[in-house]
Amino acid sequence: MLKIFLQKAAAVCNSLLTFEIVLAYLISSMGISMEIDIWYEGDLSTRCVDRATGTEIRTDAPKDNQGLGRMFSPTDLVAVALGSCMLTLMGIAANRLKVEIKGTKLTIQKQMQSVPVRRIGGFEVVVDCPYTFSSSIAQELIRAAEGCPVKHSLHPDIQWKCQFLWGQL
Repeated sequence: MLKIFLQKAAAVCNSLLTFEIVLAYLISSMGISMEIDIWYEGDLSTRCVDRATGTEIRTDAPKDNQGLGRMFSPTDLVAVALGSCMLTLMGIAANRLKVEIKGTKLTIQKQMQSVPVRRIGGFEVVVDCPYTFSSSIAQELIRAAEGCPVKHSLHPDIQWKCQFLWGQL
């Protein structure tokens, strides 16, 4: 039933941004949430399990912060969340626009800072899509990526640079 409603909402909405706002409102009003169990495994490592799917990921503190650096660090996962969210939203927009973006590669660099406290200082993102599109379609795809909820959940002091390349892969 929700799928049918969302399909109708998508048909009514004039832009992806409007649809995303409607979708975000519906999800928040329905109280949809998720739960993750996280265990400290020693050696500055954690094991994280999504209760709904059983999907598991592990983290390590980075070598520059007393860790072993064998896996993604917790702050690396913020970069992973940001990049995969951007590509996912571009995929949703591409489906709606009936264009293909399969093979699009996003490269993200995370910069850390230590003053005044250790935290993520910024991200530099390059989205490299193997296809070329009209200006209007490219702008819709960019708008979708920039509408990423992860990006909008980050602290406003985190620096952000993003470049989109079309048809160069």
